[in-house]
Amino acid sequence: APTTMLAVRTLAKGLAGPAAYSTALLLRRGVHTGGVEAPFPGIPPSALAASPNELEETGKYHFSTLENGMRLASVETNRQHAVVGLFVDVGCRDEDDETAGICHILQHMAFKANDRRSSLRVVRDLERRGGNFLASGTRENLVFAVDALRSDMPLAMELIKDNVASSHFLPWELEEQKAIVSREIEELTAETIVAEALHVHGYNFRNIGRRLYAPMEALHLETGVTGDDLRAFMRKFFSPERMVLVGVGTNHDYFSDLATKHFHDMSSSMERPPREPANYTGGEFRHSNDTLDVAHLALAWEGIPWGEQDVFVAAVMHSLLGGGGSFSSGGPGKGMHSRLYRNILNLYHWCHNATAFNQMYSDTGLFGIQGSADVKQIGGLARVMLEEMGKLTGPIPDEEVMRAKNSIKASVFMNLEQTSLVYEDIGRQLVTSGRCLTAGEMGAGIEAVTGGDINRVATKMLQTPLTLAALGKLDYLPRYAPRAIQKEGNSFVVLTLPPWPRFDQIVRMVKLQGGRGTQIVVLAGGSQYTVILCEKQKK
Repeated sequence: APTTMLAVRTLAKGLAGPAAYSTALLLRRGVHTGGVEAPFPGIPPSALAASPNELEETGKYHFSTLENGMRLASVETNRQHAVVGLFVDVGCRDEDDETAGICHILQHMAFKANDRRSSLRVVRDLERRGGNFLASGTRENLVFAVDALRSDMPLAMELIKDNVASSHFLPWELEEQKAIVSREIEELTAETIVAEALHVHGYNFRNIGRRLYAPMEALHLETGVTGDDLRAFMRKFFSPERMVLVGVGTNHDYFSDLATKHFHDMSSSMERPPREPANYTGGEFRHSNDTLDVAHLALAWEGIPWGEQDVFVAAVMHSLLGGGGSFSSGGPGKGMHSRLYRNILNLYHWCHNATAFNQMYSDTGLFGIQGSADVKQIGGLARVMLEEMGKLTGPIPDEEVMRAKNSIKASVFMNLEQTSLVYEDIGRQLVTSGRCLTAGEMGAGIEAVTGGDINRVATKMLQTPLTLAALGKLDYLPRYAPRAIQKEGNSFVVLTLPPWPRFDQIVRMVKLQGGRGTQIVVLAGGSQYTVILCEKQKK
């Protein structure tokens, strides 16, 4: 038609290169170029539109509870992609000496042979639809999730139910996964080992201090964990009132109907013992390894648990400290507004990494700084880490506070674009604290934080015992000396020799003139001591 050809030529004159050619070709062929809401010529309406899984208001959270106590949560994204995740309120903190490592092994035995499907068929049925499954765990909960198209929601729900209700735990599959877990443990990075040691020694090997990774005894082929052990553990802890089922990219009524169909027959477990409260004690872990090129160090104090209002303050403190590596794959300038970048990484060439961390659990938390440095500078790294924590108790410019708040708020709202992060956030909030804050509520809580709040919470943290974890060649890592010089009723102690004594409270930190070290006033056994932190001298 002449009119169509004229439109093609006119449009092509205003475009250049491939864009002009492709657009003109589409018009010549009569291909649909209307909006996304207009139907395509010759293509029938999507079966999805006629399904019960109709679209809802985007971003609104919906909650309900099944008769057996299982909690449901969903949010509509108006996308074809959906995720279903089951969160179980059990983790390594609930293990004992006989069941140590079971939660780690359960993650690897997820979505294997069950009453309905073999392992091969589980993988085949999901992959032929472009889906995927995953299993992960923390110290307090396990997660089993299926990532698929929203039209495959029934399959996703079925696979998750079979995984927690009728897994066979076949001996040959268990043997294979034990070998994989063993290799995984052998390949743990130094950073992971140090982070794990902080928990284990900070909580004295109990509750939160239980090892996240399976011990070698549990992986033994003959005397280790068996399929019967896994089933007994699941019967004891996998009860519906301790579960949260989350769907992202689905209509809640449809989601609730599917959950009722598949999980209504799950009954409560009367065997589950009460969870032991967390008891933070502080502690120390030092492991010498002369094969490492750098020394790794982490310092931590008890942080803020989920559910407390001060979680927003701890989050802003974490953003304020920030940190990272001396080399950034994201290009120059990324994150360099944070204190650890400006005050450590940019000033000391021997520091390879300095990063703040903020771990939150249902009844406790762990806050601190982890880093690595040249072997001979590990004492200097300890000094600057303590100095940065101490500075949080002093004046903080409003500009810094505002920058930290804006940074973390931007992160919260940008994460809403990632389906995998949305379902994980909803599930972990509900299973850990029993409630779920929206992004708007989080933003309001963050915005309300002031410099005075940071001073107060930092002081509270520093009053708890210190936990230290170090790995590498540690000859230059300072220790408390057993000798003291009396002055005005206080003791001056030099950090040069073992052992490291326990103290109850850090009162204040002051950097000494001339770079001689840091003066730390501590409270131990009812008496106040002044400690001088310096680097160990060569022998």
